[in-house]
Parts: sequence; C-alpha cells; structure tokens
Amino acid sequence: MTGRQTSKAARRSQIGASYLETDLSTKSSTGIITVETWPTSKDYGVRERGFVGVRSTVELLSTPAGGNNMSSVKDRIRLEKEPLNPEIALVAEIELRETPERIKEATVALRELIRANKNLHYRDDDEFLIRFLRPTKFYPESALALMIRAAEFKVKNASVVKDLMPKDEYKTLVENNVVNVIVDRDQLGRRILQVNVGDKRCFVSLQLSLLAPYKSYCKYRSSVASLVLSDSSQRTSDSQHLEVWDPSKVTANQIFRALYLIHVAACLEPETQVRGVIVIMDFNGLSYRHVKAFTPSFSLLLLSFIQDAMPLRLKEVHMVNQPFIFNAVFQLFKPFIREKLKARVSLMDCRWRECIYFTMYFHGKNMESLHKYMNPDHLPEDYGGKKPKIDYTSKDWYPLLEELEDTIRGDG
Repeated sequence: MTGRQTSKAARRSQIGASYLETDLSTKSSTGIITVETWPTSKDYGVRERGFVGVRSTVELLSTPAGGNNMSSVKDRIRLEKEPLNPEIALVAEIELRETPERIKEATVALRELIRANKNLHYRDDDEFLIRFLRPTKFYPESALALMIRAAEFKVKNASVVKDLMPKDEYKTLVENNVVNVIVDRDQLGRRILQVNVGDKRCFVSLQLSLLAPYKSYCKYRSSVASLVLSDSSQRTSDSQHLEVWDPSKVTANQIFRALYLIHVAACLEPETQVRGVIVIMDFNGLSYRHVKAFTPSFSLLLLSFIQDAMPLRLKEVHMVNQPFIFNAVFQLFKPFIREKLKARVSLMDCRWRECIYFTMYFHGKNMESLHKYMNPDHLPEDYGGKKPKIDYTSKDWYPLLEELEDTIRGDG
C-alpha cells in the first residue's frame, strides 16, 4: 500500500467522527464535521456547522483556523454558579452597595420581614434572599416589596406560570428556535438573551455562500445544493434546522413561559445577578401572522413581569431587523409602559435606526448602531460581531433547565 493509499485509508476510518485538517480554513466555520456518503458517487460530502465542502474521494477538509470551536461552545453551555470573583465583587460593591457586612445585615433584616408577613411563602436561606437583595441594592424593604410583587404576579397569572416546569415547554424549547442564550457575555459581562420573532429558518450549518474559498474542490456543487435544500421534514430532525417562530405551533404565551424558565436559570448565576441581562429581539421575517399573535393581554403579561416581578437587572433591550410592520407590534406595548419609564425617553432619531425608548434601542438592520452599545468583539457574526455564528439553540440549553426541576419546585 502506497503512502497516499495509507493516508486515504486513515481518512476513511475517520468517517462519522470529528476530523480536522489545516491546509484550508475559513474564519466563518466552526464545528464538528459529519461525513455523508453521496448515493450517486463514492465521493464523500463534508457537512459541518458553518460551511459545506466536497473534496475528491475521501480527502476531508475541516475548518477553522483555531481548531474545533464547536466542542468548546458546547462546553460553555452551562450555568455559571461560581461565587463572585474579586472583579465582579468590586462591581457589586460599586453598583449594588454589596459588602460582606451589608450582606449579613440585609439578609437578617429581610428574613425577619418575610417571617412577619404571613402571606409570603418563600425560602429564607441567604442564597435565595440575595437574589432579591441584589436587584434592589440591598435595601431589605425594597427586596420584600419585590418578593411581594413576584408572588402577586404568580397568583394573578396562575394560568400561565403556576407549577410551570421545563418539560411543559419541551416542544417550544427543543423543537423551535424562538429563544436562545448566547454563550458569550457582552463587554460588561452581562448575559445576552436572543429572542427570534419571525419566519426565517436557521440554516446555520449549511451555507452555500461559504463554498467560494473551496470552489476548485467542489466538483459536486449540485449535490451540495440538493443537501442544503433537502425537505423540511429532514431539516427539523437537526437541532440547527429549526423554524424560528410559527405562531400556529408556538403561542405568544408559550414564548413567555420559555422566557420565564430561562429567567429562573439566570437567577441562579451570581455574576448575572450582579451584571444583569441584555435582550436582543430579532424581528427578521416578521409578518402579519406574527403581529396577530401579539395580543394586548400578552403585552400586559410581559411588561408587568419585567416592570414589577422580575428579580433580574434588565439593562437593555435591543430590537434588530425589524420591518415597517413592527410599528404595529410596538403600539400594543406602549400603553403598558409606565409613565415614570416613559419619562426616560430620549429620541435620537425617529426613524428606526437609532431611536431609544425606555431601555429599548431600535436598530433595524444597522448593526453599527447596535455596536455603539454592544462591543462587536463579544457578539456573534449574526449581529456583525467577531464571534462565530450562532450554531446552537434552546435545544442545547434544555438539559440544563431540566435539571432545575427540584430547584424550581423548592423556590415556590
């Protein structure tokens, strides 16, 4: 057997496994390659998250400069429950008045207030109480008021959130791609929640445009195209080929329930408690059928939770890729935004490019506008950033939520 034959045999043994070569690379591609045999040929097609390439026989190509990033991304899909490091502790002291002495004083005071209130049924251990003390800057009375509002919200909206468990929204989280948590925090260490509201499909692992650097190797481009355009029944079996939002399958209330479950997980992260949360709402593909799904009752539900009952520091909400029809959606929400919040309005540009309302920023397709608030070094390519394209979904986060059932049940 010649050296080249030996090399090919070795490559064949890698079929179906993660395999990397470094003679070609692309900055856009990330991930584990999956090798598929073409039914009309003995050549092999390589499909990976980020690009599709075909090379003669079984000389397989993978990707990225910097190695296999997909495994590292998957490893980072986790809850970050570590205690505050010195840097974050300093942020907590400056922004939240948090010191060891104040933690002790405030938890003791809040515990006494809870025990004196016969209508509240919460845990009263330090870890739980701190979740409410951090967003209220360690004022016990304010933390108690937040706990009361949170309890009242659950009672008032029992039909939506009572006894809610991750398994109740399995289809929303696993079979759709409406909500997602970006693995990279922003430049200030804030968690980034992505909400996809539109008809676009998530073909992040199959992009013909990325074939250009490999043109000379792609003798079977028609076969590649047929793979990309395979029917939707095949696509939905892959976690990366999910419809973003079909209102006939996922109601607006189900989106809220999914967001509620994600907020429960975020509340368990000390760093997120301190640094807060950013939301990117992506309206790419928004249509009239989506607008119809946003009812006034849903608008009231969402804004009541954000303004009254959410024990997280929501710092900013960024609207991107919104079409003209988005104005109809926003008109549903405006009546429920409190006057004291409306007082914070700063209209910089009444077109959609850079209009600020409350903590909401409207960017349209102008990613440079988004980058004024979110450093592109910490954003994925999807939003003009330098991080790899998003090639994971809420399906990848779901196992973590599933592990929280006992915690959710114990929080009451």
